[in-house]
Amino acid sequence: VFGCLIPFLDKPVHVDDANFLRLAEGAQADFWRPHEVMINWQGSTQRAFDVLSNPPGIAWVLSPVTDKPVWFQHLWMWPWVLMALWGMGRLGKVFVGQREASILILGLSPLFLLAAQGLTPDIPLLACATAGLGGFLSHRKSSSVYALLAGCAVLFRYSGVCMIPLVLLAGMLTKRTVSALFSALPLAALLLHDWHAYGELH
Repeated sequence: VFGCLIPFLDKPVHVDDANFLRLAEGAQADFWRPHEVMINWQGSTQRAFDVLSNPPGIAWVLSPVTDKPVWFQHLWMWPWVLMALWGMGRLGKVFVGQREASILILGLSPLFLLAAQGLTPDIPLLACATAGLGGFLSHRKSSSVYALLAGCAVLFRYSGVCMIPLVLLAGMLTKRTVSALFSALPLAALLLHDWHAYGELH
């Protein structure tokens, strides 16, 4: 999988990458309020909070590397790729008894490879979702930690909120409902952050 990504290490910043790098510059200026940065949106300069419909997670991840070469920025995202692949392996082992086959089938899919070569929230979102749910289903002793990780998907895209009912369902089916409740903590923290940082919910 990583061999397929090597040719794209020097892929120029384009499309949505630029938006998230600008948001990361906002995190450099004020780590707690990255959405306060101004951005040119469809010809007019506006506050990122008003036009970018994404949580601050990707801004926090990219903020240390905004001034680095593009190849380094892409390498910076590779730990998330590795985490996503690990999660796919855990899910494959749990559901079909095939760890390596699941990694290869999902990890070599066009959708995955396209997301993995971008500087967007997609790979961190997928990593939190697959590693969190896969870990929750396969590691009973640390299921609270993995439920929390699955819930962290919401820090990258608001659609990550769908992991909460999924983990709760998994918790009820495996008699670990209390552990599954940890998946809601990142959403609660994000709402409190937005209220404190901006005085409104994003």
